[in-house]
Amino acid sequence: MKYLVHTLTGFASYIDPNKTNTVCGMAKWLGLKLNMNNTSANMFGSVINYLFFTVSLTFFFLSKKKWQESLFLSGILVSFLPSNWEYTLVYYVPVLFLFIKENNENLVQNKLSANIRIIIHSIAFAMIFSVDFIMLYYRYGLTSGVFTTTYLLIGENMLNITWERFKNCMNKAM
Repeated sequence: MKYLVHTLTGFASYIDPNKTNTVCGMAKWLGLKLNMNNTSANMFGSVINYLFFTVSLTFFFLSKKKWQESLFLSGILVSFLPSNWEYTLVYYVPVLFLFIKENNENLVQNKLSANIRIIIHSIAFAMIFSVDFIMLYYRYGLTSGVFTTTYLLIGENMLNITWERFKNCMNKAM
């Protein structure tokens, strides 16, 4: 364990802003785009990275759906360590299977908003697990496009859980 931690922290000592496959790298890239110096961008990346970890773990506990729980844990496994590479996207495969299993109902029985969310999630998973035409022309490369899609998927589910909790609180208050 000692050598594993040493190896992981050794890889994390340099954050490459061109590797947006981690939250830290994406945040550093954003910091540099906002004209931060390298030291400030590194600090910004580290803070955002630990914030992502904390928020994802919190939403893991708030989620009531297995596929969302798996999404948040997979997001941590894939995007938290700055030493991660593209192969870690395989951690989203169980998320996809759980999503399919939990949304295997007849789409006709769902509300329109639920069907739209299922379609959007299906498109996001298709973009993650295939080399699609849109990502080939994404400005920052195919890999950045795929990881940007995972960040958007995680963020959308965090917003959805927050909205559902807010609605439940408002319904109880009335």
